[in-house]
Amino acid sequence: MLLAPACAELELLTGGSRGGPGPPPSGSLSVSFIDVGQGDGVLVQAGGESYLIDAVRLEEGPSVVDFLRSRGVDSLDGIVVSNPDADHIGGFLDVFDAFPVETVFVSGDPNSTLTYNTFLRGVRDEGATTEVLRAGMLMDWGGVRADT
Repeated sequence: MLLAPACAELELLTGGSRGGPGPPPSGSLSVSFIDVGQGDGVLVQAGGESYLIDAVRLEEGPSVVDFLRSRGVDSLDGIVVSNPDADHIGGFLDVFDAFPVETVFVSGDPNSTLTYNTFLRGVRDEGATTEVLRAGMLMDWGGVRADT
């Protein structure tokens, strides 16, 4: 996925860095990499909107929630599932419990594991809109163009 911002701020945050400046200033883009060991998550904030790409393993969900709160997130405009493996989706259940989520973007990769089925139930319970990502799809995330 490519992000084409007018103004970009890129932050690499590792497991030891839990604090943060809160939401980015108006008119800017913040991309934060959430490293919690196996698997990563990416928080994209722009134009007052927040998107989370992947949420790592189930046991790391609380750390993802804490990180999102430290960045001033009180709701998510969207989450992106890059693939349905447990090390990409496990933490989303904690995210659903902590924040309202408007849209869930899924890769469309078929998967029938218990973890993925539990994730899909969480999406349904959240009441979020689901969209399947396709190659070449363009999305507007807070004034920033996201290409798949």
